[in-house]
Amino acid sequence: MFTYSKEETQLLLEELDRVHISEVREAFLNLVTDAKTRQAYVVRPGKHGHIYDFRYYLKEKWCYAFIPNQNSLLWYFRRPLLNECAVDIVTLQHDFEEVRVTVAKEITVRLKNYDDAQKITNYLI
Repeated sequence: MFTYSKEETQLLLEELDRVHISEVREAFLNLVTDAKTRQAYVVRPGKHGHIYDFRYYLKEKWCYAFIPNQNSLLWYFRRPLLNECAVDIVTLQHDFEEVRVTVAKEITVRLKNYDDAQKITNYLI
């Protein structure tokens, strides 16, 4: 079974520490655990400046990510993915309370609990 490196583990702990609501912490842990079972992806925590994230790479393209916040996780369907396949925004809007298209033409989904985390994994290709 794959494990995270010492540096990745430290980043994950820092990311988890940013989350203050237990339901969101459960969602975070679910996504991080689930990610390691998906053999098609290279997954790892990341940090850019003061922004922490968790990244999903498919064939060297950064396709998905989520950013931990105090009260939620912000999931991204990134442009490399959206350039190659369609994501049904209407279905996303049916499944989640907050779905937006960013200025960069990426789709974000606000995740607030374990059930949201479970649902979003159904959208991984």
